[in-house]
Amino acid sequence: MDTPNKVNRLLELIKRPEAAKRKPSNFALYWAWLFYNAVALLFDVIAAGTVYSMMGKFAYAVLTFAAGFLPLLMHEFLYTRAYASKWQKVLAIVGAGLSVVTILAVGVLAGIINILGVTVASTQWLEIGMIIALVLVAGGHGLIAAIYFYIDDGIKANQVRAESVAYHERRIEDIQRAKEILALAEQGANDEDAIAKEYGGMEVLNEILGQLRGDNPAPSKSAAMSANQAQDEDDELPAPEWQAYLRGYQAAKVSPPMQNAMNESEAAELQPVPLQVGFGRNGNAHK
Repeated sequence: MDTPNKVNRLLELIKRPEAAKRKPSNFALYWAWLFYNAVALLFDVIAAGTVYSMMGKFAYAVLTFAAGFLPLLMHEFLYTRAYASKWQKVLAIVGAGLSVVTILAVGVLAGIINILGVTVASTQWLEIGMIIALVLVAGGHGLIAAIYFYIDDGIKANQVRAESVAYHERRIEDIQRAKEILALAEQGANDEDAIAKEYGGMEVLNEILGQLRGDNPAPSKSAAMSANQAQDEDDELPAPEWQAYLRGYQAAKVSPPMQNAMNESEAAELQPVPLQVGFGRNGNAHK
């Protein structure tokens, strides 16, 4: 074996072994998360117990949790959500900060009350102020959670998809209704053609339909022509005054023997009637 190779081999054998590479771990991060949540829970439990002992109502203790530790956990999960956008993370940070401030404030106040031994009779103003503060804080967390929900991109995408599906479903339903209406209209047209062919026209059908609907059907063409003809004949007749005048004129032309045979009353009735003739707007003469 050559000397350089022998030396290199000896160096490899006596070299100190390297430390094994370990997989990175987030244990410290998770420990920090567990620690500050445990501290927040402890403060909130003390605050809730103090509120219950001071006010004697379990609902106020639950309200303390609703304004402190419970929304803190919610905002933590919302921040670490994989689909959270930039503004959603900002909302989660604001909500978590509000929870921490609420927990600290209520915890410090509960400690002071426990140390001083304040009784219920002397803390009426404190009870009212604490209730108002807890209600406002819990409502603020609810508002932050609602805004977080409504600005989510996934929610908006689902809404757009639902609107698109609903639009096309409604369009398909309208098309089906249109097909039904067209089929009924076509059937009605075919029936009308068959009736017109069988009975020689639509007059009978129109009359029956008018009776069924309770309206006044339009007169047929033949009836309309007869009415117009009768009106024209009536318009050609002279006015009543002219008719009386013509009767008197015809009577004046009667032969003398026949005229002598008439009595005076009949002759007087047949005398010509003096007329004052004028013409109205319709062109007919009048007295």
